[in-house]
Amino acid sequence: MNAFLAGADSLKLTRLARRDPGLRLVTCEDGLCRPAAEPIDPAALREALPQELSGFTVARPLSLASFSRDTRSQSSLVDPRAFLARLPEGSFLEVVRESGVPFGPARDPVRLLVESPGISLVGFARKLQQLVKSEAISEDAAFARLLSLAMEACGLYARDPRAPLTGECSYDIESVTSADDLRAYLSELSRLQGLRLAREVARYAKDGSGSPGETVLSLAMRLPPRRGGIPLPDFVENVPIEWPEDARDIVKHQTMRPDFHWPRHHVASEYNGGFHGQSSAYVEDSFRVQDYAACNIAMVPATYDDIRNAASLERFVRLVAKKLAPHEDAGFPRRVAESIADPQAREKRVVLLGQLLPPDPRYSE
Repeated sequence: MNAFLAGADSLKLTRLARRDPGLRLVTCEDGLCRPAAEPIDPAALREALPQELSGFTVARPLSLASFSRDTRSQSSLVDPRAFLARLPEGSFLEVVRESGVPFGPARDPVRLLVESPGISLVGFARKLQQLVKSEAISEDAAFARLLSLAMEACGLYARDPRAPLTGECSYDIESVTSADDLRAYLSELSRLQGLRLAREVARYAKDGSGSPGETVLSLAMRLPPRRGGIPLPDFVENVPIEWPEDARDIVKHQTMRPDFHWPRHHVASEYNGGFHGQSSAYVEDSFRVQDYAACNIAMVPATYDDIRNAASLERFVRLVAKKLAPHEDAGFPRRVAESIADPQAREKRVVLLGQLLPPDPRYSE
């Protein structure tokens, strides 16, 4: 039996697979791109699914994809999502065990498949547009939420599938897709509700974000003012730096991987999302700053306090811009100041933070 999870349940299983070292996401084989015309057995599916997804009920049915009216499940335990148009290759990924052991009962194994980031993004765009239409959320809030999903898929972290907004993330894990591949996939789609918004969001997706806090900073320093950003020169995220030969005898690390790096400007920034007051962490942070200084790279560290509200975020971006300014044209500081002072951009920035700011137990708001 082939079970194609859809919507929120697909995203939950994707996050579980990314976080669990015993699971992997692999490209869907050609023969699995469409489910067989066979009924879904809820009991076998319940046995195959991880505990976090196996508790589906009539009140909380499991979202499954169908590709024709004939294969659409009639079970009250299933919330069917129909894909009647032909989808491009790469629309689904299979979840497999690292050990090779199949899911479900031995007599009738179950193959678990999830939506690829592209088709998932379109589906969530459609749902968010419905919320905007009903005035439940603003268009800016919908854009921010959808962009957060794109950045997570292209990033090196996965949110907690049980509590995405408040739970602990998993870090330093493989991305599901790249920003270029996401945009390329969306360009192959047509005639799907939510596609226009998904394509606009994908324009701002970027590879390599290491955490929700880094995503906030990345977007703040890249998005246009009409989306709440204070755009700075282009940078790379979490790309290793190899030290120059004349510094290798004095640095503590062989390589470094700054969260944000402007190679042409010799500027880097790192977001320290945890608590760095312990002595070991303090020493490590000190060594990192020294290593950057040994290679003439100005390091601008950031913490949660630098992103916790619009004023703090604007101050931090001004500080980074000051370090970048010597390598930019004379009008660069003025453009940054105008983006910060723009009242409409400020309103968008507040919405962006309201949707994306990760929780911190030190603050109650």
